[in-house]
Amino acid sequence: MKISTIATVVATVVATVVATAATMRAAITPGSLVTISQAADSSNAAAWWSPLDEAGGYSWLAYLVNPSGGSVSNNNVMIARRDTSSGGILRGCVKSASGACDVFADNIGHNQPSIAIDGDGYVHVFTSMHHATWNYYRSQDPYSVAEIIDASSELPDQSLLYTYPIVKRDAAGDLWLIIRGYNDDLQFSSDGDVHIQWEWAKYPASAGRHESSYLRYRPSTGVFKTIDGVAVSVPVTQSTANLVFQPLATGEIYGDDSGLPPMMQSAKLALYENSAGTVLVQHAFRFQAEVGGTWQIRRSVSHRGNSVWTQETVFSADNTTAALGFTHDGTTARIHFCKKQGSAWVLERSASSTGWSSTELAAVKGQQVQRLQAILRSDGDDVLYLTAATNVNSTTGSVYFLTVGGRE
Repeated sequence: MKISTIATVVATVVATVVATAATMRAAITPGSLVTISQAADSSNAAAWWSPLDEAGGYSWLAYLVNPSGGSVSNNNVMIARRDTSSGGILRGCVKSASGACDVFADNIGHNQPSIAIDGDGYVHVFTSMHHATWNYYRSQDPYSVAEIIDASSELPDQSLLYTYPIVKRDAAGDLWLIIRGYNDDLQFSSDGDVHIQWEWAKYPASAGRHESSYLRYRPSTGVFKTIDGVAVSVPVTQSTANLVFQPLATGEIYGDDSGLPPMMQSAKLALYENSAGTVLVQHAFRFQAEVGGTWQIRRSVSHRGNSVWTQETVFSADNTTAALGFTHDGTTARIHFCKKQGSAWVLERSASSTGWSSTELAAVKGQQVQRLQAILRSDGDDVLYLTAATNVNSTTGSVYFLTVGGRE
């Protein structure tokens, strides 16, 4: 299967409403919390990564562990394959050509792995790429964790340095990769368009990011378009018309590496297509409006072909951590997040709701979870990857798996 890299999109530079209870909605119903590992490296945490996929009757989770007998400042990359029917788990590491588990340096928030399974069942992993050349691994057999071997030499542009790989599978089974430029998310619509979301910053490692942006790309024509359907040439800039869905707030500037509010971090993209073919494009992101203020969760919404973005603040009661999950099944929108105190929550708004509800996932309570990822199954359930950096000891944490049902 092909891997299409579309990083050129981002090559140039890199209301407060407390969620209200819904008047009518189905009960959120988490399944049992599944422990994938209690040997995770304490650096196993990020906001941008895509460490979760589902394919072939399995859930696939990529995570870091402390090397056996090695330095706690290094890690091995593990892949867990969980059978969705039996719950059985098989594990394997990414390996060098010699067959040994490869070892990487810890760099929390930067060197995390992303995983996707292509349409033929082969496992693809990108990892430990913070200003680095390719670290790309592929399974030797479909749906197997036994031999996931270094295949970096097969990729183009060998001399370039890359950061933050996000890889996802489209409806045809092809894999798409976005990399560096504060990339946030990829989604696909039924017409073949690839929808791309990212942020901008003054420096490559700036903590504060700004002017969240959106483009869509049609592979059959090679054309990039903004939300209103206007074709644009790449690379784009912040001044490209109708590119930015979260404009600069009053007093917001491109500052130094540390960043000062107003600023944003973390964003996820969700699409919904109705029977008429209209595509609703939605962004969920964290925003800090003032120094010392809470990290809010906001949503920005528009329909393809419309140049106006509707903004709302959906949560501002407590500080959130740098990770979000966003799903929409056409009836119910859900934004999954963690609070600084170490718990996992879900914001939900359904067709019968008058506002957003906020519900703690009781199954996760007490596990000190700080980061997550979420994907939507075809049956309407959300599948969550949850990680706690140091809930075992000072250098070791856990990775959990959880399904969340209860949509209308």
